[in-house]
Amino acid sequence: MKFLIFLAFSSLVSLPLFADNQLKLGIGTDASLGLAVGAEYQIDMTIGTTPIKVGPAFYYSTWTEDYEESNTYTETSTTYMFGFSANAYSKTNDETLSFIYGFGAAFMSNDWKETSPGDSSIGPLIDGLYTDEEENSGASIFLNVGINKQLSDTLAVEVNVPMFFIPYYYGTAIAPAIIVSIVIPM
Repeated sequence: MKFLIFLAFSSLVSLPLFADNQLKLGIGTDASLGLAVGAEYQIDMTIGTTPIKVGPAFYYSTWTEDYEESNTYTETSTTYMFGFSANAYSKTNDETLSFIYGFGAAFMSNDWKETSPGDSSIGPLIDGLYTDEEENSGASIFLNVGINKQLSDTLAVEVNVPMFFIPYYYGTAIAPAIIVSIVIPM
């Protein structure tokens, strides 16, 4: 079984307004210069001496790529993910710097489409373009690694690399994104 690997790079800026809870909102781009958006609501907890942040997460990504082979093609993909994440923050010798590692489970939906004005072998003629499209959805898991730099009591910067593994997808793809987020404590 093949897996779709959705790899998103995100930079997160933390602005705690209230202790214990945070809302992260981000916007950015993927490797094809498409739109990437992320949001997470996090509740701060501690297990032993390790700070943990848990809560719901939402990611959206869309991209378009034009290419030429024997014909001209346009490929588009839109992905939605809604799930639950848990991330541990491991402090370094510099108390303001933490490594982030975590995991999560999510429901993902991906709509993929390829069109060509001249290649009739890819599918039926729709709106003047030969079209092949596929919609997939299902459960997925994701892993996350990153780094957090606490700049002050109310401001932090994070860089995260979540990787989504989706077993329902009938191909393999890696879709990196860069998301800059503001984190608002609740």
